[in-house]
Amino acid sequence: MSSRTASCCCGQLRIEVQGGPHTVGICRCLACQRRTGSVFAALAGCAVPYRVYGTATEHVRTGDRGARSGFRFCPVCGMTVFHGEEGVEGGVGVAAGAFADPGLPAPRVSVYGCRRHPRVDLPPGMQAFEADPVRRRTLLAFAAAVVTASVRAQGRSDQRFPDVIDVKVRASAPNTFDFDVTVSSPYDTPSRYADGFRVSTPAGEVLGERKLLHDHQDEQPFTRDLHSVRIAPSVKAVLVQARDQKHGYGGRSVQVRLPGR
Repeated sequence: MSSRTASCCCGQLRIEVQGGPHTVGICRCLACQRRTGSVFAALAGCAVPYRVYGTATEHVRTGDRGARSGFRFCPVCGMTVFHGEEGVEGGVGVAAGAFADPGLPAPRVSVYGCRRHPRVDLPPGMQAFEADPVRRRTLLAFAAAVVTASVRAQGRSDQRFPDVIDVKVRASAPNTFDFDVTVSSPYDTPSRYADGFRVSTPAGEVLGERKLLHDHQDEQPFTRDLHSVRIAPSVKAVLVQARDQKHGYGGRSVQVRLPGR
């Protein structure tokens, strides 16, 4: 596998990754605008392993949903080269411009559109979010989820199960909750697709289930809701898992704490 190197302006700090970025995204939050001096930050999501050369200084920032990200920059020229996030394993976020490669893949996802400069438009086909699409995470975590989907999409027939990549839950009545569930199933076709998801207790008791009646091959990842799930007061957290039409339940699941408990 070929390697690719990103470096700071003076060349003192470098990071070498294997292969190319699996996904590229942009963040328009005000913190990234200040950090880069631009109207958005461009991030290349790269998989492990990687190797760092030179000396890096770290600045840790806590995002507005609690995620803590460590940005590594060169102490000589001051340029940020890469960053990681607490609790996110298996990848690293590299400043896209640090590769100095105009042939880098085009961005696929944009977050914090609510901070967008009106004069800057998105390219056609980019998936855009008004804020952070993944609870308590930054663009790096969302990119990690997209990386997983992207890698699996290279061999779609080999993926047996869909992945749950985001869950939002809100109380709609006493002991009753509504869920918005985001699922990645890049292998979807009309003949085989992700056909449902369920909410259960960590012990496995099923509390609610949503059936999906068609594929979502042109909408990846996709988000669907499940309303009015009754949950006993003793349950503090639930597990959300998606189902494949052929293989049943499996893949990445998400555990989420119920609000107010």
